[in-house]
Amino acid sequence: QLAKLAAENLQRCVLELGGHSPVVVFEDANISKAVSAISEYKFECAGQSCNAPSRILVARPIYQAFLAKLVEAAENIRVGAPDDSETEMGPMANVRRVAAMERLTRDAVDRGAKVETGGARLNQRGYYWAPTILTDVHPDARILHEEPFGPMLTVAPFDTIDEAIRAANATEYGLASYFFSDSAEIQKRMIGSLSAGAVSVNYLKGVSADAPNAGINQSGYGYEGGVEGFRAFQNLKLVNVASPRPLDGGRQEVPG
Repeated sequence: QLAKLAAENLQRCVLELGGHSPVVVFEDANISKAVSAISEYKFECAGQSCNAPSRILVARPIYQAFLAKLVEAAENIRVGAPDDSETEMGPMANVRRVAAMERLTRDAVDRGAKVETGGARLNQRGYYWAPTILTDVHPDARILHEEPFGPMLTVAPFDTIDEAIRAANATEYGLASYFFSDSAEIQKRMIGSLSAGAVSVNYLKGVSADAPNAGINQSGYGYEGGVEGFRAFQNLKLVNVASPRPLDGGRQEVPG
């Protein structure tokens, strides 16, 4: 709607929209480091970050070990009031987000998904939803296509790098993608193949302010941050200056 209004007045706009970021964990990854990075970045704002991961894809040989550690990490997160220094994850922004979590969970379970942990509103005052991990999620489940914007992760195994790339890109969003591998060959392939405005290797955090950041597809329009972010709101002025008429001796007189 904002883009439409801007277009009617020939105004430029920069839009950072939603995300549905995948994390691909390859067999050579350090499982403990990957789990720690994913759980910290996902749950620190109760999943209410456009860049937060939401779809985890894990190489089958390490899938069970990874899943066990991720479930343990989620269950150990201290959920509480924002003003409590012991809190690691606070509430959701409003009751609408709680309703969205309930709807997405119910839809996934109705289609055969398994709730590994969480999956329900916490019994305490406020808009609190338990850190949730779903497995065996059907490809048509809404959680795989709708940005959750909440403390909910899906986890699935993959067998080949091609399969991982297809699953990672199977969304209309394209804000951020992450993967864990020390293989130079895998890194080159994934960086070139992931369809997202930002790709992070063995790392999950936001983008620094001096770096140009933009989502693609339904995740954004234009750049923010860096020089490119300023240029989006600048106008270039073309200045044409006629050469003055040469004087005797080939000298040129330039007006003061």
